[in-house]
Amino acid sequence: MLAVAFAHVWQWGLFFAAIILKRLESLPPQPLETARIDRATRFEIQRFVTLPMLKTPLISPFLVKAIESLRSFDVVYVMTRGGPGISTETLDMYAYSQGFIEPGKISCASSMAVIMMVLTIVTFTFTWKRLNQ
Repeated sequence: MLAVAFAHVWQWGLFFAAIILKRLESLPPQPLETARIDRATRFEIQRFVTLPMLKTPLISPFLVKAIESLRSFDVVYVMTRGGPGISTETLDMYAYSQGFIEPGKISCASSMAVIMMVLTIVTFTFTWKRLNQ
């Protein structure tokens, strides 16, 4: 599972680093200068000034990555095929094995896919509304 996680970081890490860097460059300098005048440490500036200003612009990329993580079938299938045993089997990999490997369980696989979709929509709608308050 660690190798699969490393592959996801390798695949998406630089993309999100570029987004965060551009967002940091677009911040207004006045609040940062004010914090420096007030003798805030670098950590305090990042924690209490920069991160609150970046909260709203970073919601979308993090939700995109969360949805992409739910679609991890291709990376897991190519790297491990869910093995050894079922140690790297994800929910979508399990639905695939139920629908295409186990004979006669296509209805189980399709119902799992629909339930995953509904849960994803509900979870991300709640998260989006909670973070945009």
